[in-house]
Amino acid sequence: MMGMLAATTVGAGIFALPWVFHNAGWLRATGWLLAIAALMIFAGYSYWRTLAAVGERQRLVGLARDRLGREWGVLTLIGVMGGVMFALVVYLILAQRFLAILLPISSISALILFWALAIL
Repeated sequence: MMGMLAATTVGAGIFALPWVFHNAGWLRATGWLLAIAALMIFAGYSYWRTLAAVGERQRLVGLARDRLGREWGVLTLIGVMGGVMFALVVYLILAQRFLAILLPISSISALILFWALAIL
């Protein structure tokens, strides 16, 4: 799950980063990139420390369900699934626009082409 989320985030970033750097400028975009990287490192470190403290090898949803109760487990599951779905939708939007720029086809055709390639 974490690998899929990381791959999706990096994949979407490949399409979005050039646009962000072009519009925001190198200095500002680098600052934002470093700030977001620091937050992600903090989140990963906190999760790792939590797993080390409980002495178990569980995923986030199972850990929340076992330690915080069923309701928080369900809420965590919805959050994780929502995050993955949101990242995949962003990936589709960015890839569609990227293909529309590269190829002389309509936006809808680019979306269908990317969808077909992603399914393969």
